[in-house]
Amino acid sequence: VMGWPREIDASKKVQITVEFRHHASKEKIVIEGSCIEPLLNSLERSKELKVEIASGCRSGECAYCRTKMVSGKIFVPPEVTIREVDKDFSYIHPCISYPITDIHLDLTLT
Repeated sequence: VMGWPREIDASKKVQITVEFRHHASKEKIVIEGSCIEPLLNSLERSKELKVEIASGCRSGECAYCRTKMVSGKIFVPPEVTIREVDKDFSYIHPCISYPITDIHLDLTLT
């Protein structure tokens, strides 16, 4: 991936906290992710996440997977264009977002 931060250890694992609604109740899970894999891959692999995140392009262009990030730090390749309003309000595209730190996502706000 172009522009990858050199200080990132490829073996680093992160905790991904996800809040979501399932049958009218709010739930929270914590899953493990890798800093060298897009967040969407970790989310799709989780058997605990009882909702599906829509995705289309897997390159950050379509914004179908737009998700609210409550906290954490991600790397997005410099060639990817994310709408300024999404950046301003902490929305990310998990298909092209690589977690650098532990992440907290809120799917109830998407």
